[in-house]
Amino acid sequence: MVAADGGTPRIVDRSDQAPITEYGFSPDSRWLVHTKQARTDYASIYLYDTRDGAIHRITGGDTDEASPVWDPDGRYLYFLSHRTTNPLLGARDLENVDIEPTRVYLALLRKDGKNPFAPSAGLPPDEKDKGKEKSQDKEKEEDKDKDKKEPPKPIEIDLDGLGDRIVAFPIEPGQYSGLTATKSHVFWLSTPLQGMADWGPLFGGPEEPRSTLVSFDLEAKKAQPFLQGVSAYDLSAQANKLAVMKRPERSSSFRPGRLRETRARRRST
Repeated sequence: MVAADGGTPRIVDRSDQAPITEYGFSPDSRWLVHTKQARTDYASIYLYDTRDGAIHRITGGDTDEASPVWDPDGRYLYFLSHRTTNPLLGARDLENVDIEPTRVYLALLRKDGKNPFAPSAGLPPDEKDKGKEKSQDKEKEEDKDKDKKEPPKPIEIDLDGLGDRIVAFPIEPGQYSGLTATKSHVFWLSTPLQGMADWGPLFGGPEEPRSTLVSFDLEAKKAQPFLQGVSAYDLSAQANKLAVMKRPERSSSFRPGRLRETRARRRST
């Protein structure tokens, strides 16, 4: 890591198993989240504190994580995890194959953070939430009246027990990749199951992109297709614009269910 205005580079982390290619700064640029692969071929999520240079491991070695991204408001850390098991048995060799192993998860960054998917039917409305909604509505109106950009608020993280405050999205498991997030929505790519003959012209299959860009509404707690036939996409650093690529893929890296893109979210102050 090196400061945007120059300085001496410093090593954040290194792996002797695989390249570290997934990383991204928190909205306030203090924290750097990244995944690192262990000898089990499973990747865990780590947080690097740019203030003291400390590295904190968030998830354990018995699950395989990917694509960690920050909630712009600093409430959650979103990520994909390939931890769902429902294997098929091969008809010829009787070997098992795990398919659609991935779901979307979030980690509550603070101990007093609210689980957005907790059942609330029959419960009285939370007065604190009412106050927050009024405050948010007021902020939205103020944002419309001014064009100047405010500095990001500091991200508060309770590291103690963070790995235990993980919540699964209420969605079915699938082949997901390329996670991003705005304040109100979470996006990812969903790729259908494909045999090797469907991977591309090299195997006699079509070349058209087959992934669907999915949008999850945090308020409605519901996922729905946003755009069909997507090769890759990215979200702007301000989390207010999407860039989408729909042209056929020409990569020779056949990795079904994985987004072929530069996954790093390179944000700097």
